[in-house]
Amino acid sequence: MFSPQLVATIDDELRWREAELALAKVQLQRSLGDHTLFSFSYRCFVAMTYAHFEAYTKRVIAQAMQDIFDSGHPWSQCVQSVKTNLFA
Repeated sequence: MFSPQLVATIDDELRWREAELALAKVQLQRSLGDHTLFSFSYRCFVAMTYAHFEAYTKRVIAQAMQDIFDSGHPWSQCVQSVKTNLFA
């Protein structure tokens, strides 16, 4: 159902993003003893998590769109559920 390129994009993007967020989570845990440091670390962690979520989503959608265009099928002939759910 999914192209090999889409599966590879998902795997590659998740692998390094999860690793980076795991390191940030360790830093957040280490900052628990200092309220000021924790507050700063927490804000950074939230911003980084959002940035990773947004970028991951954009990369996966871009690869899915590229797969559709590479298939030779025009967007207007795509199944409605694909067009709707790709951006849901």
